[in-house]
Amino acid sequence: MGVKKFGINYPMVLRVIGWLLMIEAGFLLFPVATCFIYCENNDLEAFAISAAVTFASGCAMTFGIRPARHEMAKREGFLLTACVWIFFTIFGMLPFMLTENPLSLRNAFF
Repeated sequence: MGVKKFGINYPMVLRVIGWLLMIEAGFLLFPVATCFIYCENNDLEAFAISAAVTFASGCAMTFGIRPARHEMAKREGFLLTACVWIFFTIFGMLPFMLTENPLSLRNAFF
């Protein structure tokens, strides 16, 4: 009775990250609504574009990746946690890169 060892199930990790990115895109709609209420058009555009890019990326990862195995073990859980922090940081940075705010990162680097 041997134990089968498989490598890390990367497609399943990426698919779950895609679901979480779609949830993050939903949370990006709250700033969109707030900018709409207070008529801040520059920020509204930045948050709307960020929400759309995040949702499109999440959809591409969720529906474009078909893992052969659907189970996740502890190692995939640890990898998922680390990757989610990285992906959320990257996609959460998009509104700051797209705004015309003098304190934005775009003006700091370009």
